[in-house]
Formats: sequence, C-alpha cells, structure tokens
Amino acid sequence: MGLKDFPFFTGIFRKTKIKNSGDLTTLINTLATNINYKEYALQLCINKLASALSLCQFDTYEKGTPKKNHYWWKFNFEPNHNTNAPDFLYQIIYQMVYDPDGALVYQSDDGQLIVAESFNVIERSIYENVYTDIILYGGFKLQGIYKESEVLRYQLPNKNIRKFVDGIYEDYGELIQVTTNAYIRERSMKLLLEIGTTFDQQFQSVVDEETGETEADQILDDILTKRFKGVFKPSDTLTPLEEGLSIKQVDESRSSTVAGQIKATEVTELFIKIVDMVADAFAIPRGLLKGDVADVEAMTENFITFGVRPLSTEIESENNRKLYKFKNVSEGTKMKVITDSIRTYDWVKVANAADKYVAATVFNSNEIRRKLGEEESKNPELNKYRTTKNYKEAGKDE
Repeated sequence: MGLKDFPFFTGIFRKTKIKNSGDLTTLINTLATNINYKEYALQLCINKLASALSLCQFDTYEKGTPKKNHYWWKFNFEPNHNTNAPDFLYQIIYQMVYDPDGALVYQSDDGQLIVAESFNVIERSIYENVYTDIILYGGFKLQGIYKESEVLRYQLPNKNIRKFVDGIYEDYGELIQVTTNAYIRERSMKLLLEIGTTFDQQFQSVVDEETGETEADQILDDILTKRFKGVFKPSDTLTPLEEGLSIKQVDESRSSTVAGQIKATEVTELFIKIVDMVADAFAIPRGLLKGDVADVEAMTENFITFGVRPLSTEIESENNRKLYKFKNVSEGTKMKVITDSIRTYDWVKVANAADKYVAATVFNSNEIRRKLGEEESKNPELNKYRTTKNYKEAGKDE
C-alpha cells in the first residue's frame, strides 16, 4: 500500500508513493485553495451597481403625462416569465462588464425581454450592425440574423474596463501570491526524517507479494500517513535524509526576526489595493464599496452621480431610441430612469424642502410622495399644482 492509497494524502503530496529509500524525496503538504481576488472585486462592483439600479424607478410617459404602460411593467417588475426586474438588471450589468461588446437584450413577439448570454456582432459605420449566434439566458439559441434596430444593446461608457481590471490583477495578483507563499512558508513546520544506514538492511527482506513493497516502504508510509497526520497542517514539510547527510537553512536569521517576517496584513493590503482600483474604474467610492459608515451621504451622492447615472442614462437612451423612437419621444412619450429613489430620505429632514417644492409648483403632492418612496394618493387634489403668493411674477402686485 502506497501513499496514494490514503485519502488524506491523495492529491496533497507532490510525490505519492515511495518506491524505496534510495528514491526518497521531500513530501510537501500543499494548500489546494485558490482565491480569485479579481473575480471577487468584480463581483463586489457588479452587485453594488445592480443593487443601485434595481432601486431606480423606470417611469413611462404618454405625451408628457405619467402612464404605466407595457414597458413600465417590464422594467420595474417582470421583464419575462422567468425573471424579475432586479435579476434582469443584474444580468445586464454582468454582461456589460464581462463582454466587451456589451449586453444584448432580445424582445420576443409577445413582448418578453431576455438577456443574451453570448452573441456575435458585425459593427458597421453607415448601415445597421448585424447580430448572429445569439444565445439567450437558459441556453435557447436564436436562429437567423438580427439588425441593430431589432435588439437592445447596452454598453459601458468605458468598454475597456475589463482589460484595465485584468491588467491590475496581472500586476498585483503575482505580488499577492508571492507574499502569501512567503507568509505560509515562514510559519510552516519543516521536519527532517533521519534514516540510518541499517534501516534498509533491516527491513528489506520482507516483500509484499501484492504491492511489491518492502517492509521498509510500509514503515515509511505509516510514518508519513498516520503518525504525522495529527501533527501536519497545510504547507508543513517532511524531508527524509539518509544518515551522513545534513541540510542548512539559507539565511536562517532573517525569518527569526520580527522585522523580517511577512505579516498577514501585507496580503490583505495588497488585496484591498485591487478592490480600490477596481472600484475607481467603476466610479464607486472606495468606502462605500467596503461598507464604511463615515460620510455615507456624500459617498452615496458621488456614487449616484458618477457611477449609477451614466449607466441609467445608457439604458434610458437605448430604450427611448429603439422602443419609442424619435416621433414619440419628441411628443413626450418616452421612458425616464429616476435615480433619486436610490436615496433613503428622512421625512423630518426633507419636510421644509418638500414644502418649498410644492409651493413653487416644481412638484405636486403626489410626486413628492413618490420621491419619498410612498404610494400615490387617489385623491385628485394631490395631483394639482399649487403656488403661494410669495411666488408671484415680478412687477405684479397680485
């Protein structure tokens, strides 16, 4: 029975079986875990952007008047039979980030909106772009060729963000790996197993007919797989040495001093730098992404202005030009993405401002209720615009 026959060491030791004592090599218990820092940083940003967009209101208008039509329902609640609006927006943001060609949304004959997992595009200067090999979420492949006007396509303002993130990870990922390995190596137990010259002579006489191993092989297997099992931890090493050989650690004094040791915080700091730079690429305040509570209001305002609004404008513009087109939009029949709903308002703090907005006829009472996240009242009086005498036309007494 060799080392490969023991589950504890299968796939862990670099050398899985000992043939004889003359073929001994260092057996290293290695870590099999690989954390993908880049993917983690990307997912943090995608989740933050998708969560913010899911809080936006997709308002639809008919000749300037709010109207809850087909697309109001689709973008706020149910884009298709199998997906709700937050999941739909997450799929869009995910594809916008991971696919350099952006996210493609197909509209079926019955009005369902479905995000494509993959597609090919032929981009043109004068004529419409052409899309082929469209595979929707769920694995359904569309047959035929689709023109630009027949699909919705959303793209990040900066299409090269993914390449930028990949470049960051190429630089910092290697540093993290080297630092992590150094940290583990410094805190690993390194043992030397001394084997006397008489060991082989004493135990080579008995050979197992099934495995072909000698008694010496079996003893060494037992030492490495059973006796040291309770002692070893990931990255610990055991090096067999024949009698008469010795080994010396290179620069032993360096690792023995506190100043020369690698600290766990060094690995964490390198990872935080990756997260910070990826957050910068998506215009997400660093503190907001990491959950800092200091100055949240200012960070949220910055995030909405530079991170969310460019994405909402991209979606709004694409929807209006393809779903409503020029004639309808020019007459006020359109979609508008409201980002104000991302904020959480304190009623007491905004009371004076709300009163001013109503008094100046900027908003009516129902519009104020909507912005505060409340349902509109069915009282028709709340839809009227009212003004006070303080807001009169200049030069008139009444």
